Formats: sequence, structure tokens, C-alpha cells
Amino acid sequence: MALHQFFDREPRLVALDVGETLALLLLPAVVAGLGLALVGGTTGFLTGLFVGGLLGAVLARGRWTLRAVRTENGIERATYLPYSLDSEERTEFEYDEKYDRLLVVVLAAVGAGSFVAVASGVVPEEWSLWVVVVGTLSSTAALMTIGLLHE
Repeated sequence: MALHQFFDREPRLVALDVGETLALLLLPAVVAGLGLALVGGTTGFLTGLFVGGLLGAVLARGRWTLRAVRTENGIERATYLPYSLDSEERTEFEYDEKYDRLLVVVLAAVGAGSFVAVASGVVPEEWSLWVVVVGTLSSTAALMTIGLLHE
């Protein structure tokens, strides 16, 4: 949402939207961080903050598509579309599919390289979990891109 659109609305409704979005962003991170801190100490807390932050980001993005509006029944939520549904107003661009193939090669190389680095013992033990996560995400993204190419 553009900043000038905030000033066109009632300040209480804007504060409600921002407050609910921040709560959805921060609460899962704090709850997951504290929950995993009980189990895993400092490392569990950081992992919980990361995982909870990802969940909170998804929830906040979903909440950001709604706007608080005042009706005769009180404050309700209405869907807000930041873009026009008219196809003439949307910008379309073309790109070469070779970039998709290049992306697959880079993602597969990162995924394979991270697994090889962990298996060979090059990565310190405290970083090995993160390297495996990066390898898993890279490999999955490469496979998803291949699936989209052959659609």
C-alpha cells in the first residue's frame, strides 16, 4: 500500500491494520523462539525466532490484503487489491526461458555443493544444519523450476 493511501483513511483504522499486522508478524516468532528455547537453549531460541518469523511473515502478508473499514455494524474487514484486475492496465513483460534453465543449474549446484560440503566435513558442526537447510531449499526450488518449465 502506498504511503499516501494511509493519509486518506481514518487514523484509527490505519492503526488497527498496522497493529494486527505487526502482531501477526511478531507473535509467532516470539512464541516459537521461547518454546524452542526451553528445549534447545540459545540455539533453539534463534531457530524458533527464524521459523516463527517465517510463519509470521506469511500470516502478516495474508492479513495485509485486508483493510479495516467502518460500516454501520462497526469495524469490519474488506479485501484490498493493490492492483487493477483490468488486463490492459497491467504491465506484461517477456523474458527468455534460458534464464530459467540457468536458475535451475545454479540452484542445483548450490544444493549439491552444500550436501557435499556437509558430507565431507568442510563445514563446521555448528553450521551444518543451516547448510543442509540451504541445500534442501535450493534443491527443492530447482526441482520446482524444472516442473514449471515442463508444464
